[in-house]
Amino acid sequence: MKTLTKIALVALTLATALASQAQNYIYGSSRLIGNTTYRNYYDPNGSSLSGTSRSFGNTTYHNYYDSGGRSISGTSRTFGNTTYQNYYGSTGSSLSGTSHNFGNTTYHNYYDSDGGSVSGTSRTFGNTTYQNYHDSTGSSLSGTSRSFGNTTYHNYQDSDGDAISGTTRTIGDTAYTTLDND
Repeated sequence: MKTLTKIALVALTLATALASQAQNYIYGSSRLIGNTTYRNYYDPNGSSLSGTSRSFGNTTYHNYYDSGGRSISGTSRTFGNTTYQNYYGSTGSSLSGTSHNFGNTTYHNYYDSDGGSVSGTSRTFGNTTYQNYHDSTGSSLSGTSRSFGNTTYHNYQDSDGDAISGTTRTIGDTAYTTLDND
């Protein structure tokens, strides 16, 4: 899967995107305290991604750092049914786009600083969210996240045939995620 797709999916579904970058599996947690979500993710090779997302009104500020010293920061602003997102990496790369929500369907369109793009949809029916994404190089990722009680089961596959599966379990104000990249 291309880097652009991975970056866009970090913006869309952080844990799923991180699993596609991991060698075998990834695990971590996110915790909401007040208006701030704290996230920490790790893979078995010692790589990590940590950071915060802070919300003030219709704007959320994101700041993340990986174990290699790279950072991603950005903002998400929501007006009506549209969220505008802009992310910047410490390596000079950037990603901008929008998510438009209509009923149970959200349409995503993102563009990077190298001229690439990622588009996709998320549809929710009951306890299941169906997601389909594709980038300008022909790579794609699709699958479902299905919730039962405090546990969500994730099952995705990319256009190369690689599978991503795992769970997110919420206990109190902390969500624990474990994903496996087959």
